Amino acid sequence: MLLENQVSGYGNKEINVYENDININENNNNILNRINTEQVITRTPIQHFYTGRNIFITGASGFLGKTMIEKLLRICPEVSTIYILMRPKKKSNIIDRIEDIFNEPIFEDLKNNSPKLRHKIVAIPGDCSFPDLGLTLEDRKKIIEEVSVVFHNAATVKFEEKLKVATTINAGGTLSVINLCKEIKNLKTFRKVA
Repeated sequence: MLLENQVSGYGNKEINVYENDININENNNNILNRINTEQVITRTPIQHFYTGRNIFITGASGFLGKTMIEKLLRICPEVSTIYILMRPKKKSNIIDRIEDIFNEPIFEDLKNNSPKLRHKIVAIPGDCSFPDLGLTLEDRKKIIEEVSVVFHNAATVKFEEKLKVATTINAGGTLSVINLCKEIKNLKTFRKVA
């Protein structure tokens, strides 16, 4: 018998809740126990799109890049891999830099609730101010073969930046990312964040 003759719709699936599927807990009087969670939990179109996808992100160490990575991992945990273009700095290599990013407060909930998601982030050495993003042939091939989504966030936002440097990073870096995207075999979307 259908409980109160109600049918609830979730996404494209219809859920029927029957009396024998419910276990009432006397302490709080409304815990649903044996409802099939496969029926209740459905993916949004965005989650469905990102499931199993490999993503390439530039500008991952900036505010928008960190926010994007956190949101992708939190909302779309079934994403396969997030490759981030990361330039080494004098005092830290890319592995240390990626750990520093993941230790930021924005990632606190992910670290506590889903620490394994951190391993979906893979740093690729490179720099938007270098020709062809400074990628090795091996890393370039990996991106071309595996990635289907590209977010280009990298830019210099310093107002006092020398024009040559700003042009090299902002225009030249964007051109390098576009040229890389032209080679990606299974590109579904390219997004330039400005």
